[in-house]
Amino acid sequence: MRTPHWSVWSSSSARASGKLWVNTCTPTCAAGHYRTYRAQASFWRVAVRDGVRYFTRMRLRYWHGGQRDYVYRWAVLPGASIPGWNGGPQA
Repeated sequence: MRTPHWSVWSSSSARASGKLWVNTCTPTCAAGHYRTYRAQASFWRVAVRDGVRYFTRMRLRYWHGGQRDYVYRWAVLPGASIPGWNGGPQA
């Protein structure tokens, strides 16, 4: 997602609006083209590890034929050795 600036950045949350670039993957992802959609990203739920504060939750909201919401958490999945954003569409 590209954003010109963050509309909110505090010790407990962050939020920005911008453009989400999505690969159409047609006919394949390698040969696909990118489309842009209006989008918002929000971060919340702060954790601290080794004295470093970070956000552990993220919501990506974009509009393509209606509003779509995806929610992620920053975590290490079972069997993994490094953390990453894990989640998907919000029901």
